[in-house]
Amino acid sequence: MERQLVSQATYSIDLFRTATLQVPRYEIYWIDPCSDWEEICFINAIIRGEGKTILLNTGLPKDFSEINEFWKAWNPRAAVAVNGGEFILDQLNTRDVKPEQVDLVLVTPLTIYATGNLHHFKSAYYAMSRVGWVDFQTPNPYSHQLPRPIVMPKEVHDYLTTSGWSRLRLLDADEEVIDGIRAHWVGTHHRSSMAFVISTPNGRVALTDCVFKYPNLEEARPLGIQESMEECLRAYDWLRKEVDVVVPLYDPNVFERFPGGRVE
Repeated sequence: MERQLVSQATYSIDLFRTATLQVPRYEIYWIDPCSDWEEICFINAIIRGEGKTILLNTGLPKDFSEINEFWKAWNPRAAVAVNGGEFILDQLNTRDVKPEQVDLVLVTPLTIYATGNLHHFKSAYYAMSRVGWVDFQTPNPYSHQLPRPIVMPKEVHDYLTTSGWSRLRLLDADEEVIDGIRAHWVGTHHRSSMAFVISTPNGRVALTDCVFKYPNLEEARPLGIQESMEECLRAYDWLRKEVDVVVPLYDPNVFERFPGGRVE
């Protein structure tokens, strides 16, 4: 299969974290025999270029007690931490970005740490997986479902299905979002999981949640907390063939490979 042509449009990517938590290694690596826990973080991005300001994911809401209770009911150690200045609006403020300046929000996956503040960006369009949206609204009774408030807060859902409805864009399996940014459905982690492929001066950069940490892809260690092994293997094969750089959206080592979080 030939690679798709690289767009003439190019963007810069500014990565930053909005929360941190500990998870058991078997969530990261399939059937990992080690009982240790590892740190992951939720990585967001500001993507700039072609006169556009684009945000990847919107972080946890100010009050994230509901998701903490959900995780702690499984294991008290699995508590998320948002450090000072990590709330999404604070992170944007330090980068001189106002909510009304954001033109587009890319979302992957449909989970509260990605959807928690969508309603603050009322000038933006919201691009997310059609498969994931349909799964959320009309769930298959035989597939795993997160509690609805863990997918998105009620306030966000109410906004998206009323005054924000005209700004919601549902993405198919593989399509161009705007010139230089392509969406590819990867599944694996959730029905709503996407890879957003950004054209940069140094090649095609994929931002995705189907890869938690670099060894998933680089050492061929499938994701632990997954819904489909077939989707995982297909997604990793596609990423190896189609993009130049993969940014796993949960790996703290991203900031070692890209000091200051800058991808250009």
